[in-house]
Amino acid sequence: MAKIKKRKRRYTYMDMCYDGALVLPSSYAVMDEEEMSYVEGGALSKVDKALIIGICAASAITLTVALVYGQLALAAKILRWSVKKVARKAGAAAVVGCITGTLGISGGAVWAVVNFIL
Repeated sequence: MAKIKKRKRRYTYMDMCYDGALVLPSSYAVMDEEEMSYVEGGALSKVDKALIIGICAASAITLTVALVYGQLALAAKILRWSVKKVARKAGAAAVVGCITGTLGISGGAVWAVVNFIL
């Protein structure tokens, strides 16, 4: 078994050797405690909110299309048919139901993000 060498760490400490009065730069600004503790920022503008909501909606539509096509492709793979044949055999009601259900899930996610932003 190899021995592990332990290295000693060297720490450099800086000692304060200044015993005189504190000297400030010539262009300093005096601030009271309230100014130092008050912080403002992080608010989203209406344009930012609209952009985020638009991105969420586009993502929901894209996710819906991908999931519906994936569901049809999976059914086609299992049945060894083409995607068009599965869609034709399932019928319009089944395809619309699949789209509606997936869009409902995606829409719920978008709604959660929109409520968080607003």
